[in-house]
Amino acid sequence: MSAQTRIENDRVIVTAQGVELIKLKTRINHTVGHIVTREETRNSFSFSSSLLPLLVSELPLNGLGQDVLQVRELFFRHREARKRILEYFSADDIGQLGAPWSEILDPLQAVAVHGMTEPDLLGFCLFDEQGSGKTVMGMAAFDILKDKSEIEAAIIVCPKSLIGTWESDFKKFLPGKYSIITAEGSAKERFNKIVGKHDVLLTTYEVVNSELTILKGIAQTRDVLLIVDESFFAKNPDALRTNSLIELRAKCKRCFALCGTPAPNSYNDVVSQFDLADSGYTFAGHTSSSEPYEDADSVQDRMDTRGAYLRREKAVILPNLPPKLFHIKSIKLTGRQENLYETAKQDLFLSLRTMDNKSFRKNLMHYFQKRNALLQICSCPSAIDPLFKQDHAKLVAVDELLNEIIDKGGRKALLWSFYRQNLDEAILRYSRYNPVKIDGGTSQESRRLAVDRFQNDPSVRLFIGNPAAAGAGLTLHAASDAIYMSFSNQAAHHLQSIDRIHRRGQNAPETNYHFIVCDGTIEVPDLARLRMKEQNQSDLLSDIHSGQPDLDSAIKELSPQ
Repeated sequence: MSAQTRIENDRVIVTAQGVELIKLKTRINHTVGHIVTREETRNSFSFSSSLLPLLVSELPLNGLGQDVLQVRELFFRHREARKRILEYFSADDIGQLGAPWSEILDPLQAVAVHGMTEPDLLGFCLFDEQGSGKTVMGMAAFDILKDKSEIEAAIIVCPKSLIGTWESDFKKFLPGKYSIITAEGSAKERFNKIVGKHDVLLTTYEVVNSELTILKGIAQTRDVLLIVDESFFAKNPDALRTNSLIELRAKCKRCFALCGTPAPNSYNDVVSQFDLADSGYTFAGHTSSSEPYEDADSVQDRMDTRGAYLRREKAVILPNLPPKLFHIKSIKLTGRQENLYETAKQDLFLSLRTMDNKSFRKNLMHYFQKRNALLQICSCPSAIDPLFKQDHAKLVAVDELLNEIIDKGGRKALLWSFYRQNLDEAILRYSRYNPVKIDGGTSQESRRLAVDRFQNDPSVRLFIGNPAAAGAGLTLHAASDAIYMSFSNQAAHHLQSIDRIHRRGQNAPETNYHFIVCDGTIEVPDLARLRMKEQNQSDLLSDIHSGQPDLDSAIKELSPQ
């Protein structure tokens, strides 16, 4: 009897006899490069169905079950579609978009949409730099696919700060054409909205986790396009949100992953995003090493030889945008703030001296708590010492910058910090600028109002925000200056916040970024590490550096050799 295959619970079950069984198992493990098979019975073994793109040629064609043949055909067609879209991109072929998109999209946006709407494509990663119009390109691709009856509906997953952006863009570019529902409110209200009639369902990563079963049910009954906006939120393969999206994606016909910062921490950050887009085609069989930076070549090779993606920098898509200028304002801690820092640093140092590597790894949480206390002392010392009442060094520096930018320069400004206490004290201290604020506790409607007021009300001169809550997707180009009171080890939040002012529609002659750094503290290497992560992503995506002044030169000025 020849080998037989079938798919069961996301595993491909292979049944064969004797020597043929051994040969098949050996070929499969050799092709992938490591042991991936699992023994099921005496005469059968299995492997993950995600490996099918690599292994269909190793399986006897006359023994493939109908379900395996269908999956094989989907991947084969995707491979051929990928070849075609690469030709479009190489030739800057915009295709025949038709109204209204032929009037709305610029030529480079139209090229991307032409590729995204290619028949038989399983999915696509649009990694154009922030501010280039990925939302509009995703919307155009949805509209064209729906008009061609390639899909019936779309589920759009995004951070809650972007729900309003999608809603307003649908109203602007496709007024009245589609029924658009946002899955929000109580559990009962969300359920009723999800199961109701709609062409477009807008939802968040959190709602996908809580309502996964009903969302999968909707996707099973219709040909659904899944759009995952700011897909770096799904970069961790072990995270609940990633696995929920992978399950939902398995029920959808096609998927787009949209992200301007797809690899904020390591080269492997892109793997889960490609898995979402193309159901595992690009990175089938890929395993991450214990040292992620060692995977650069293998990840790059997979993207270049198997990936359906596009990455263009703003210098290409938006050549008329003003330059980014980076300024580091180095300040000294003095008095009680300096004493607090030195005492906390000495406490951490003595604690580390008592540990070996094993106990250090066991007490990592303790270490990070003490390290974070050092950073808090730099930015908001009263969070560590409630009796600290005087103006700390960073507040004085912010006073000076806002005076130059707003009072003397007549411009608007953004003020970023990762600490709630900074945000709260800034709202009170700078009330004369009629500020608005977005942090993790800001409701969806309040976010929309805050952005609208900052963008359109001349009396609102200052936006105060936490990059983790407001760094992704918002357009804040009414300002051309951004001030950073603190920094995060989450490079994605930092990189996203940079582009709130440097995006389509910015008319200032330059955009300025002011980093307030406490000299001689751990803030200095933290800022350098953020830049290193940005550089690693740039290398992976083959970004071209413009030669304009950048953060590297600013850091060198901070720590001259």
